[in-house]
Amino acid sequence: MSESPHDPTGIDYSKKDFICPACGSTTSLGRMFVSRDPEWDRNHPGPWAGVLQTVTCAECQRTIPAHLAYRWRLTLEEAQAEWNARYREDATAPDRPE
Repeated sequence: MSESPHDPTGIDYSKKDFICPACGSTTSLGRMFVSRDPEWDRNHPGPWAGVLQTVTCAECQRTIPAHLAYRWRLTLEEAQAEWNARYREDATAPDRPE
């Protein structure tokens, strides 16, 4: 079986450009694939539990979940709303000091 960048609705996510939901920048510094012990997610419930791909924005330097940065099944407005409601001020964010 071959892998496809398409979801069942036919959207090719490899063609979607990065847009930071925090500041609107279209430039990223890089993408990271995260691998954590499932025990960590159980012990640290919050919006970042289960986020396995992140992107760093070149403009605001924030770490953004890839599903928001590339708008997987989301409009830009939906991604911004989710960022503001769930991730922006979360104390467990990867780019926030402990």
